Amino acid sequence: MTMHYDLTLKQIFHTIPQRLLKVLTGRSGLEIMNAEYPSVKKRQPDLVLRLDDGSLFHIEIQSDNDDSMAWRMLEYYQLIYRYYQLPLSQMVLYVGNSRCQMPDNISHATLNYSFQVLDIRTIDSEILLTSPAMEENLVALLAKVTDEHEVLQVVLDKIRSLDINRGEDYFKQLDILAGLRPRFKRELDIMPIRVRAEDTLFYEIKKQIAEEASIQGMNEGKIKGKIEGKIEGKIEGKIEGKIEGEYILMLRLLQKRFGELPQKIIDRLKAADCDRLEEWAMLLLSAKTLDEIFEE
Repeated sequence: MTMHYDLTLKQIFHTIPQRLLKVLTGRSGLEIMNAEYPSVKKRQPDLVLRLDDGSLFHIEIQSDNDDSMAWRMLEYYQLIYRYYQLPLSQMVLYVGNSRCQMPDNISHATLNYSFQVLDIRTIDSEILLTSPAMEENLVALLAKVTDEHEVLQVVLDKIRSLDINRGEDYFKQLDILAGLRPRFKRELDIMPIRVRAEDTLFYEIKKQIAEEASIQGMNEGKIKGKIEGKIEGKIEGKIEGKIEGEYILMLRLLQKRFGELPQKIIDRLKAADCDRLEEWAMLLLSAKTLDEIFEE
């Protein structure tokens, strides 16, 4: 894998992206396990997680087709299993732009070994866009996307809601990951998307504080009260915007899965807060009917 993609994706996955793990395994991740094992030749798998059923899940993130991948996975299997002696599942998560063509098994006269190969483009990007985790929002760029402009806009709006330092870090990751999808890169290059300090909520508040403090003769308590009121109003606006965005994405996912929705379900979606929308989104990953998601 190209080095800058490798480092960026490893950084993202080491936050334990719970919604993506739910899609991949049906389970939640509890902790990241030690991923360096003693060997004559040093081996370091991309990610080894302990899941909530006590088993281990090993993920290799691959951006190109590697003919030797199956043998690498077998080598990782024996290293990880010998070290932990726990049930182990393995997956190659393919994030490249060309068609995935890697084998998922080794079949010899005295050896039968298999693992899972999954192209991330089989996962609906909207599932990851509704996640509260910025890392999963970024991974949505690599998933199945129907409208590149819309996905970029959602991710950029979320980045702009952060403080300037975190926003810049995520923007750099976004720029790197877009390189794996040429159509995204082209879209990104023509959009006015640079995350500037002036675009962030915190810069705006800081500027207001400086302006208010410069007014001669204003009581300190009045300045503080006025600023707190502005901050509270802006934060409430951000929260309302976030809820609205998550409501729209959840509505689309439900309509895609179940078709036209009853009005009572739409009303419940509109009235829900972020936590409840997040709870329903997680249930949607495995639910077969609307009742499984919205049962009282």
